[in-house]
Amino acid sequence: MDALAPGDLIELALDPDDEATYTQANEEIFRQSDALASADEERLALVVWNGESRGQGDVTEAFVNGSKQRNWPTCVFRPR
Repeated sequence: MDALAPGDLIELALDPDDEATYTQANEEIFRQSDALASADEERLALVVWNGESRGQGDVTEAFVNGSKQRNWPTCVFRPR
């Protein structure tokens, strides 16, 4: 994958076999958004998700909930 400019792409050195990896990635997305946006800029979450929770540990659901807790407008696109 090509980034637009050096430093645009952030690769996390996380273990794909570790269940906590995707939770850590979610937190990094929130952290990077806060770092890049000014205090008065609105953040927006765009999520592709069928909307059906897999129960405890559903990381996509956790991301949606995290964005809503931060009062971000959250658009969920449901695949067909």
